[in-house]
Amino acid sequence: MEHGAAPEPEHAVEPADAAGEVTGSFARETDAFIAEADARLAAIEAAIAAVDDGSYGRCEICGNPVEAPRLAARLSERRCAAHDRAPLAEPRLF
Repeated sequence: MEHGAAPEPEHAVEPADAAGEVTGSFARETDAFIAEADARLAAIEAAIAAVDDGSYGRCEICGNPVEAPRLAARLSERRCAAHDRAPLAEPRLF
C-alpha cells in the first residue's frame, strides 16, 4: 500500500462482477416487463375477439351481463360480481 492511499476494502467487488450483477438484474427486469406486456396484449386481443363474437361484457361463468362499473374499471373484465371470486384460467392484468 502506498503512503496516503486508502486501504482496499476486505471484500471489494470487482468492477466486472458489479457490471455482471447490474446486467443480470436489468435482463430480469426487462424479461418481466416483456412478459407483462405480452400478457396485457393477450388480454386485449381476447377482449377484441369477444367483441367480434358478441360475448364482450358477458360473464364467462353465467353469461349474464358484467356490471357497467366493473367494465369501466377494467375493460377486459370477464366476470360479473357474483362470480368474481371463482378461480381464473388466466390472471387479470388491467
